[in-house]
Amino acid sequence: MSGRLVSRVLESALPAWLKPYAVAFASFARDDGSRVYPSVSTIGRMVGRTRRAAQTATTELRRRQVLELARASGRGQSARYVFNAAALPAPDGQYPFSFDKTRFQQVKPPKRSGKDRFPQVPQQLTGSPLLTPEKWASHDPSVIREFSTRTRARAKTGTE
Repeated sequence: MSGRLVSRVLESALPAWLKPYAVAFASFARDDGSRVYPSVSTIGRMVGRTRRAAQTATTELRRRQVLELARASGRGQSARYVFNAAALPAPDGQYPFSFDKTRFQQVKPPKRSGKDRFPQVPQQLTGSPLLTPEKWASHDPSVIREFSTRTRARAKTGTE
């Protein structure tokens, strides 16, 4: 498998419908482009298309001289190709997904302290009957103990 050929295909200016087929063929090739012999059915399965669509793409790749026939197919054998990376059209320098830093400025959220992010007593927001306004400001651990004891008792009895 040649990752170099695959990346050259992806960077080339081949038509979009033809690139997946060229990538499939390039994945079978060595780095020099030799020993490419998958069957048309295998290429069709890899791309997720029919055998006929893979035949059409293979014919087009041969017409563009990206694939050169080294050995014709025979009884029980698939054709052997040579992948010609020099025949790939050169990229035009315009990549469809270029990143322009001036267009996409990241907006950073303002820094917040811990008290802003997390209220000191969450029961203030829910209106829990366990805490009265006098106990809201206290940091008494008995409040937490009282809350957890009542919650466990409710869980055991199944009442709300």
